[in-house]
Amino acid sequence: MCGINCVITRDSPSENRQRIARANSALQHRGPDDSSEFIWENCGLGHTRLSIVDIEGGAQPFFNEDKSIVLVCNGEIYNYRELQKQLTDGGHRFMSDCDCEVIIHLYEDDPENFVSKLDGMFAFFLLDQKRRRVVMARDRVGMKPLFIYQDDKCFVASSEIKGILASGLAGAELDSQSIYDFFSFGFVPGENTCFKSVRHLPESTVMTVDLKDLKTERKEYWSVEFPTAKQSNSLRFDLFLNVFRKKFRRAVHSHCIGEVPVSSYLSGGMDSTATTLMLRSLLKDDVLLRTFSIKFVDPELDESEVFEETARLYNLDARVLTVSGANSSLLQQVMYHIEQPQYSPIDVPLFQLSQFVRQNGIKVAFVGEGADELFGGYYYYTLNQARRTLSLPVLRPMRKPLLRRFLRQYVGAQELRDILYGIYTDDSLIKRLTSMFGVFPPWYPVWKILADFNRPLFAHPVQDSLREGGPYYNLAQPLKSKYKHIADFNKALYLEMKTRLPNYILLRSDRNSMANSVEARLPFLDNHVIDFATTVPPMLKMFGLKEKYIIRRAFKDYIPKHVLERRKFGFNAPNDWVWKQRDALTEDLLSEDSLKDSGVFKPSAVRGTIKEIDSGQLEPGSHRHGLLTSSLTGVLTTQMLHRTFVKGEYSW
Repeated sequence: MCGINCVITRDSPSENRQRIARANSALQHRGPDDSSEFIWENCGLGHTRLSIVDIEGGAQPFFNEDKSIVLVCNGEIYNYRELQKQLTDGGHRFMSDCDCEVIIHLYEDDPENFVSKLDGMFAFFLLDQKRRRVVMARDRVGMKPLFIYQDDKCFVASSEIKGILASGLAGAELDSQSIYDFFSFGFVPGENTCFKSVRHLPESTVMTVDLKDLKTERKEYWSVEFPTAKQSNSLRFDLFLNVFRKKFRRAVHSHCIGEVPVSSYLSGGMDSTATTLMLRSLLKDDVLLRTFSIKFVDPELDESEVFEETARLYNLDARVLTVSGANSSLLQQVMYHIEQPQYSPIDVPLFQLSQFVRQNGIKVAFVGEGADELFGGYYYYTLNQARRTLSLPVLRPMRKPLLRRFLRQYVGAQELRDILYGIYTDDSLIKRLTSMFGVFPPWYPVWKILADFNRPLFAHPVQDSLREGGPYYNLAQPLKSKYKHIADFNKALYLEMKTRLPNYILLRSDRNSMANSVEARLPFLDNHVIDFATTVPPMLKMFGLKEKYIIRRAFKDYIPKHVLERRKFGFNAPNDWVWKQRDALTEDLLSEDSLKDSGVFKPSAVRGTIKEIDSGQLEPGSHRHGLLTSSLTGVLTTQMLHRTFVKGEYSW
């Protein structure tokens, strides 16, 4: 697990070694064990290494037999043993026993289709000197990041935006529209980032850059496939459960590669518990599995009683980090690594947890991310399932009273219940959204509330993120034909896997762990598990209103009852951590001068938001109080990005 950089220039290639060295320095946290630069003509490659597989012999870059192909890679290739044997039998020679080296020889044999043979999480640069081009790619779902910047004179790419900025070839400028899109969705959809001219390379994409003219070509090497709605009606229940157990066990086993001890994050939820206990079952009896968990001082946030009982029952070496709050200095440090605004300080405890892992001498931690996206485990999927069920002809005459009763059970705030009721019973709106996106997106009520609430904060006019021609709309258009005939539940999951999963869930997973040189492994997103999950009928994903039903049933012998029987409990950190006691840094960042300097937000609107929070007239936990504090956290973290990257005043 590492950080990687690439610089290709038309002018002044002699400076590329210094540019790569600066970019590597910016990514030292991703790879503190080693660093290297490789320069060939007008191309420079950089690598910072976190040594896990073949610690002694796995230093990068890697070369093919005649050294005409050069590779730097960030990630793990979980099927490398199988590929290594095939390639060796075919006559290839390896310079190491490192997993990533298989990429070079796969490329030699099949340069058009080699990436599709990889099972893992990865991003890489491959320099082909004979063809005079650089080939780069990301894994299927975007577990490992890759950002790009290009102008007439250069092409720069890096594992993090700060690597691009450190090269000196790109300037930092915030993009108000993309920031507003974040304020609407909670992430920036598609290829855009919060920085002008810096973009994501999309997941499951291969891109080539010609070294002579910097022209690029790209193609998608994999796309998710679901059965048609008719095919997905098959309910061979026991078969699905048995296959799922085998696929997941295989995934966890394959993810154990490396020469360092593995650990696991453990919360009170099903996903981390299933991951942890499957891992425990695969380790030798005399190996004590170390787990890492967060205990909150606030009892409303804390689930330590649940995971501590799990640790006791299964004799886990449980390490628990107690978290009580966050200050602005720590939040600023986290923002340096996240590189994207946030609606809550949730990343502070996650950052602290990976820091805690590393302090305990551990480099690898298994995590449960991905299960909610594969099986529809989120709260708004449950609400949307109820909406869809109550729209059936047999229930339609009773839809409105039943919906009100349902919302009273699931939604606490009356104001939010009324908004959801209005959206879920607006047939013309649902029809329009279905036409726009090919399905009613389960998260739409959240997006609508946030988009409308936050627009007045912005200093300059921004376009509605939910409009036709907007970022989410544009992303959905080429997908609509692909999921036209699949079940509505799976259509929503399809969109989830192309939007929120790579641009929010996996971004945070990668950054919070790699900020402290810890590799997070995600067995739920193994190729074989994903391919299986798409075949699972929607009814086994959400049975009635029971989310992730197949996980509950498939792992009932692994997951203890005290976890299985509890209601979903989302991991959260309250914005009151930031706003109860504002310190000098917060006041400075939200001052009129600072807001005018960044130019993103309207100072008077921000002052009005602060005044309403300070008035004491809003009940903590109310719908409006939550909107105000989350919006203000978004403003504060955006200001932190400006202060850190545009002004260049902070680095870690």
